[in-house]
Amino acid sequence: MSFQDVFCRPLPAARRIPIIVGGDTKAAARRAGRLGDGYFPARPASAELVDEMRRAAEAAGRNPADIELTLAAPAEPAEIEKLARQGVARVSSAAGLPAQVRTPEDVLRYGKEMIARFR
Repeated sequence: MSFQDVFCRPLPAARRIPIIVGGDTKAAARRAGRLGDGYFPARPASAELVDEMRRAAEAAGRNPADIELTLAAPAEPAEIEKLARQGVARVSSAAGLPAQVRTPEDVLRYGKEMIARFR
């Protein structure tokens, strides 16, 4: 597929738009492994889906470590460090904040404990 009169500003650092595959199914995980620059299952991903993505990458002759993982933000700060050790590059609250974040005060606490900690 090609497009005319389309642009992206600012240009990505790699001078091309990365393809991030989203989805919390085995098919999406395999697609990310074969074709994606990144994988974002949106919901808390099971180790099974991440493993499926990595197997698909290897089967396609790709290095699974080159596929950037983005997962939903966990409830506790220590969980982010654990995810980082497992190769997760980014966590996102775009898929929704953890269930215990319900009130404006909870959002402020979450910001202080989670976001500010990793700046």
